[in-house]
Amino acid sequence: MRISTNTIYQSGIARISNLQSDQAKLSEQISTGRRISSPSDDPVAAARALEISSAQSSNKKFADTRQTAQLKLNTLESNLTSVTNLLVSAQSSLVSAGNATLSDTERGFIGSELKRSLDALIGLANTQDASGNYLYAGYKTSTMPFVATPTGANYAGDSNQQLLQVE
Repeated sequence: MRISTNTIYQSGIARISNLQSDQAKLSEQISTGRRISSPSDDPVAAARALEISSAQSSNKKFADTRQTAQLKLNTLESNLTSVTNLLVSAQSSLVSAGNATLSDTERGFIGSELKRSLDALIGLANTQDASGNYLYAGYKTSTMPFVATPTGANYAGDSNQQLLQVE
């Protein structure tokens, strides 16, 4: 079998053309800092890059949600600590009101103190988070959940729970 000179020249030109194309591609990769400039360069790697990008986006959202949850839990913990302290104080006042040696005036002072404690308790029950949403209103976060009445308080929220996905 004979190989003509023209065939040798054509294969040499094709090889030089391929090398120039590869060089241009490598030069582009170096200048952009990316190995894949279009999905056709490496379809498998491009698909994997999209998966990783999507996972990073999801992880960022979950991290933001975890931070929001942590802030809400800190607010709730502080609020419930205040409620506990207020209830202990009210219980102490009620126990002292049972003393038979107290006068009606002194019992009136204790009653006024208990009324202030009830008002403070309703204020704590109507606590808002940093976004201005009521903590204990369920889904009705813009509605004040507890409204004072002459006989105590009425609940105006709903029984739904606010859930956050943090995983």
